[in-house]
Amino acid sequence: MKIARQIAPLRKPVVHLFESPLIFCLTIPACLPACLPACTSRRFRSRYKRVTILLIQKDFEMKCRHAKDSDLDKVCDLLAKEFCHDPIYKVLFSGRDDRVNILRDYFRIYVNIEIYRKGTLLSENDTDVLVYIRPEFIAEIVETHAQADEELRKVCGSSYKAASELINGLDRLHPLNPPHYFISLQAVQRSARGGEVVESLFRTLHDIIDKDKLPCYAECTRFSTRTLIRRWGYRDADFPLHIRGFPDLYPVWRDPKQLSMK
Repeated sequence: MKIARQIAPLRKPVVHLFESPLIFCLTIPACLPACLPACTSRRFRSRYKRVTILLIQKDFEMKCRHAKDSDLDKVCDLLAKEFCHDPIYKVLFSGRDDRVNILRDYFRIYVNIEIYRKGTLLSENDTDVLVYIRPEFIAEIVETHAQADEELRKVCGSSYKAASELINGLDRLHPLNPPHYFISLQAVQRSARGGEVVESLFRTLHDIIDKDKLPCYAECTRFSTRTLIRRWGYRDADFPLHIRGFPDLYPVWRDPKQLSMK
């Protein structure tokens, strides 16, 4: 690190960032050999380059945090805009010109609960959100939805019956055992897709569930999402879920990774 500080003022490396997560291209200055003491070996110089790359990669890693009460509006706004054209919610609120506004209030019912339970991850630039339910609250899903039924009726209006059938159908099909975490919602702004943002949220969540040595369950509303999420260790949990009047959902499951002993 002392060497890095001495070299930095002479000429800074050029960093090129690409859209793919964790891919960085570092251009080491041509004058680097002249900057290092003459006695340094080729092996040392190679190590310096690798260390520099790792330091730059760490500096550019996206960070995320658990959302607070003050984040409720931005979380619901992001979910509403990104789920507006989701196949499930297009059917649920078909023919509704105010679909985004309805979805904003619809998600608020449930996100408000999970923010209180510390179950909502938000990226540092507010472009990605992941809402999850902890194992101790899985058994309370049906009760939680029952308590929110009156509010659901007010928000959905003429779409209440369909919304109730969807929620009750998902509750009925949800596995109760073994104990697990449940990703209930996840959305990312279109402009931020394909980068480090999603990687950061999944990495944070998986650190939590791997530490607890528990699996994770989710339901994908698109087959393409089911295929994409496999890169983070998820596999098909069962046959597609069918709820009358709605497109099929694709359940996925991730077993915990064994943490390395330090």
